[in-house]
Amino acid sequence: EASSRGEFGPGGALTILPDDLPVKYRQYLRESAPTLEEVLAKLDEMVGLQKVKEAITNLYKATSVGRSSGDAESTIAPHIIFTGNPGTGKTSVAKLMGELYRALGLLPTDNVRVVSREDLIRGYIGQSESRTAEVIEESMGGILFVDEAHQLGGRGENDFGKPILSAINRAMLERRGEFAVIFAGYYDQMGAVYESEPGLKRRLTYTFTFEDYSTDELIEILVRMAAPRFRLLPEALAKAKSIFETIRRTNPENFGNAGAAEKMLMRARINQAARIFDNPECVDYETILPEDLPDAGELV
Repeated sequence: EASSRGEFGPGGALTILPDDLPVKYRQYLRESAPTLEEVLAKLDEMVGLQKVKEAITNLYKATSVGRSSGDAESTIAPHIIFTGNPGTGKTSVAKLMGELYRALGLLPTDNVRVVSREDLIRGYIGQSESRTAEVIEESMGGILFVDEAHQLGGRGENDFGKPILSAINRAMLERRGEFAVIFAGYYDQMGAVYESEPGLKRRLTYTFTFEDYSTDELIEILVRMAAPRFRLLPEALAKAKSIFETIRRTNPENFGNAGAAEKMLMRARINQAARIFDNPECVDYETILPEDLPDAGELV
């Protein structure tokens, strides 16, 4: 295909374009990476997360200024700790960080390898370390995101969490700049992780604090999740707001933030379907009514 176009570059080199590939192979081509402006726009569009947005903006500014001043450290992707409750957007932001690091030229890919304790623990001595080494290798060029990292610390000398942390810590030192690590965990439980693996905390350049969503922010998240397939009547939104406030007040330890909104919508869709099934004359498949919403007790 390229030869038929007769396009030749410097020294007579043949220029091969994506369209020159056989059709069956074009499916493997990746779309072009988002630009820095596009990544920052995605961040700005996310609901809430004001402290996180400020921290990411500061990281971007520090990288830009450091490069202008010739600081070699500014060319290395920093390791980060995310702290916050479940459902506060940590995984979504981690994936965005992959795009940000690539757009800034800190890493060659925007790949984010998401793992948790269950993905790394194996049943016999040495197997967990081997599995962790495999995952680290798979993360090269991108980000290793360790979700619920607090579960890797504070379980005693015979727990497999310590060798996993040691392996990651060693890679953070020995292969610095080849990949980045983001740990996500509960703020009040990460201390046990740092005690299990001395030296780990000082390798984490930034701490991003994910605050719980406000009730108004959860309503916005609920509306976004529902669109464009479903819409909630104002009365349904008012009831949803009351439900969120009830859960936050009566059962704060089990409040799932955006997870509660997702579960609410799932239950509402089931209840709506049952209502329509029982009323064959109803042809409105988009509207969610107040009676379609679950009780607060069903969301904890």
